[in-house]
Amino acid sequence: MIPLSAVSVGKVGPSQSNLVTDQVTDQVTDQVNRNVDGIEKEQDVSQHILDFCQVERSKKEICEYMGYRNRTFFTRKYLFSLIQEGKLQMTKPDKPNSRNQKYIAVKYQKE
Repeated sequence: MIPLSAVSVGKVGPSQSNLVTDQVTDQVTDQVNRNVDGIEKEQDVSQHILDFCQVERSKKEICEYMGYRNRTFFTRKYLFSLIQEGKLQMTKPDKPNSRNQKYIAVKYQKE
């Protein structure tokens, strides 16, 4: 291998502005893709929860089915948002912290 002088590299190699532009483009593309993947994953998780909750389910049952161990995180991230959107309902809405609390998808709720 023959080492090139700084002048040779300057004439032959990529320009510094192209390197910066390519790097920024790659970083932004990766960030956008991660955000889109995250949104799609969250929608998939929400849909799986709703499908699973066709019958009344406890928070523990839902977390185990979805593979989550941290119930607090799971509740804040998914259950509360589904309840606020009106897609999931508590069986005991007057006692949200009841140990007997169960959740059911709205379209499958008993009347």
